[in-house]
Amino acid sequence: MPMTKDILKLVPDQSEAVKKLAEQYRKCAKASSENILGLSETVYIANRELNLRYLEDFYREVGLDPKGATARKLKEIGEKLTRFQPYLDKLPNTWTTIYVLAKMQDHDFQRVVDSGVLHPFATLKAIEDAVRVKKVGDEEHTFRVFVDLNKLGGVSKQKEFARKLKNLLDEYHVAFETSTGHKSDLKAFFEEGEQVRTDVAA
Repeated sequence: MPMTKDILKLVPDQSEAVKKLAEQYRKCAKASSENILGLSETVYIANRELNLRYLEDFYREVGLDPKGATARKLKEIGEKLTRFQPYLDKLPNTWTTIYVLAKMQDHDFQRVVDSGVLHPFATLKAIEDAVRVKKVGDEEHTFRVFVDLNKLGGVSKQKEFARKLKNLLDEYHVAFETSTGHKSDLKAFFEEGEQVRTDVAA
């Protein structure tokens, strides 16, 4: 791989140099993350394929404590290799940060990907912030809706509306109360079709 100064000599045009330098950067970032994933995959395979005696020999050969945090975390990263394969040029270049990504639930990892914060120097805080930020549409909202049933007309219309309203409340598990706190009146109206004297707040 040519060094930066060699690229600039070979590609004097600045716009082309930008493309070449960006390509080199991505290759280096990919190589770094691939090295981390390669170590993790090796530890994972060793744990999966070797019996206890030979597994201890393996750890001794590579200088890892089989009961230590490093060996455990590398193994857990190795278990999630397929998650990381599409993003090799965007993964952080520290194995401890990749470990945090490996421990995430699938939907949280996808949220990090969608946020655009993944890059070789992504900080743990930026990644955690991306998980905490809710997507558009995820926000919880509380509304108070006031309905004057007396404006619907006769009792039959009120009863029909109340029946449909009750079905919606039940289906979506929405709490309701009357504006004057006469919940029993509303309940009776739901069940018997009695005319309600107060407005309803759902």
